[in-house]
Amino acid sequence: MTREGTERLATAWTRIDTWLGQYAPGTAALLRRGADEERIRAAEEATRRVFPPELAAWYRIHDGMEHRDDGLDCLLPKRTSMLTLEELVRENAFWHRSAYAGVDVDEDEEADLLRLPFAADEERVEGWYVDSRPEKDTFGGLNTWFSEGDTDPYPGYPSWECWPLHVWAEEIAACLEQGRPFTLPQPHDRTEGRPALAPGGFLVWGTEDAPTPLYGPRP
Repeated sequence: MTREGTERLATAWTRIDTWLGQYAPGTAALLRRGADEERIRAAEEATRRVFPPELAAWYRIHDGMEHRDDGLDCLLPKRTSMLTLEELVRENAFWHRSAYAGVDVDEDEEADLLRLPFAADEERVEGWYVDSRPEKDTFGGLNTWFSEGDTDPYPGYPSWECWPLHVWAEEIAACLEQGRPFTLPQPHDRTEGRPALAPGGFLVWGTEDAPTPLYGPRP
């Protein structure tokens, strides 16, 4: 990923943080401070992977978020929460311990083990990850993961062209600012939830076909 990508990611996060501070202070308070270079290097050593530049930049902005038992920490689409670096390391280690244990793996299965998860839903059964293989065109690209080990490039991008992390963050920022559903990239027209506000100033993702956001219109 280029320097332009990390700069666009930082700009998108400024927009997200600004919106959260104004409309969803409960969610804003859950975000942790960014990680320093020492902690990022420690996570790289623990996972034995070099973080794609945009993922490292992501964690410099916020090292995940505090979690809640009531599910009101779903900052990201698909009702997922940001993982801390420590949680990323644990999730990655779990995949290595459990997936394809004791059997030979093919190239696609090995790729599953080289993913770096940075978001998960409340039940930890699905979430978001980036490809950590620098030799591949998909390096740093966004994908979804599922607990059964299934992975697919995010809909709208073929296997050789995943959705860049900074473009994904820009789409999230636009959804918040405009109060519109989260939209998949072309050629798909499908949406995956729209931002809404829960009591206490928490961002949630309502159903994409709701006429108005859950708990009333966005302020």
